[in-house]
Amino acid sequence: VSITLPFGSASLSASVILPLLIRGPAGAIVNHVTAQYQDQGRLLEETKRDLEVFKKAYYKAESEMHDREARFEQERQALADEIYHLKAREKRVVVLIDGDGAIFLPSLIADGKRGGHEAASRLTENIKAHLDPQQFQLHVYVFYNRRGLIATLKRSGYGEAATTFDDFVVGFNQAAERFAMIDAGELKEGSDHKMRAYLDDNIYSAQTLKVLFGGCHDNGYVSALNSFITSGHKEKLILLPGYADKAMGIEKLGLPSLAIPDLFLAEKISQFSVQHTTDRSRTPTPPTSPPPPGLVHPSSLGIVRPTIISQSVRESCFAPVRRGSDPGTLNRPAIECPASYKSVVQSKVLVGGDSYAKSAMNPIKGSPIPLQMDNLDMVVTGASGHGSPPRRINPKIPIWKHTPPPCTLFYLANCKFGSECQYGHDYMLSEDDYETIRTNAKNNPCTAIMKGEECPWGSKCVYGHVCPNAPRCPRHTIRKCKFSGEGMHAVA
Repeated sequence: VSITLPFGSASLSASVILPLLIRGPAGAIVNHVTAQYQDQGRLLEETKRDLEVFKKAYYKAESEMHDREARFEQERQALADEIYHLKAREKRVVVLIDGDGAIFLPSLIADGKRGGHEAASRLTENIKAHLDPQQFQLHVYVFYNRRGLIATLKRSGYGEAATTFDDFVVGFNQAAERFAMIDAGELKEGSDHKMRAYLDDNIYSAQTLKVLFGGCHDNGYVSALNSFITSGHKEKLILLPGYADKAMGIEKLGLPSLAIPDLFLAEKISQFSVQHTTDRSRTPTPPTSPPPPGLVHPSSLGIVRPTIISQSVRESCFAPVRRGSDPGTLNRPAIECPASYKSVVQSKVLVGGDSYAKSAMNPIKGSPIPLQMDNLDMVVTGASGHGSPPRRINPKIPIWKHTPPPCTLFYLANCKFGSECQYGHDYMLSEDDYETIRTNAKNNPCTAIMKGEECPWGSKCVYGHVCPNAPRCPRHTIRKCKFSGEGMHAVA
């Protein structure tokens, strides 16, 4: 505090002047106040210094906070990206292919491992392009009957593809970790059962984004697909057709489809190969030694097991067989028609001057033609007709529990596996045994009818076209009956 004195221009501090002007008690008070003022000044200076320190600390903390916020944002973004990829990894697209119907191009199969890699690459690229920009893991399962498919390729003229088929499978499986071609074995409908099980496991999973279904050739899948559609999973299903034309029942489902070019055969492989012969009246070759009385062995009949023939040739075989001018001969077409073992042995065959047939029968129509001899009570065949010792049926156990069981197709129709068949071709069968086999066969559904196709054998088919328990089949109401084809429970 400065005080300007009226008698001069000099100014002095109050702490100096006031004690001089004020004496006594008032001066003491002034001294006390002055001392307090000085203490507060020092305190103010200290406060200012502290404030500067706090400001510096604040600015430093603020800077560090901004740095931490920047790092946090980076970490947050990194975590968000990781979560995005993790979620994408949780979402999977499952491809299920019935390899017995959706067959890869023979040109790819013939290329071995490289062809397998190429097939997997084409499949992956087309699926990713179709589902872009969604992120997902791709799982591919192809179920097939290895031996049956290789045999089909051979019969259809794709010998090179049949030879390199196993290498193709290796190449396909090695193309990606989650790609697998799986041999479902030779059991009837083996691939179908696998397809249904994997479809059921994946369609209900929350992780499954889409299921691409490659069984569009088979109407047998219609009921399963309908069930998933009804339960609210239609948006997950995409059809992956192999052939250019889908089965009628599959087409009617109205599901979206993805057709991949240059991957599968566009047309069904012909299951029938034409076998030409110039001899219209094939003469059986007599055996070197006659069989026991009452028995006939295929080796004595000169049985030739032709492969199934084409549709046009098969239709010509459906015409009735006409008797020739010679009662001991039958007029046959130039192309050998498929004949069952039983129909062959029931044709009139003379062995060593004796006849072992009751009657001749048209292999397809089964119309009887009376013959002279009637001493055939039992029928025996060697293993695939190679003359091995026959075995007898044990009457104490059911016929289907024999090891191995008699081959239904060998005895009632035509077994294409020959000596490689897992069932028995060398049993001595009575008429009762035949009837048992026929009854058991009728208790199993016809594959053609199950697929919604027309059975080429019609009423002569050895397998069932209608459920034996229809129309009151208890298993049909809970969708457990194996006769699941359309119309197999309809009332005639």
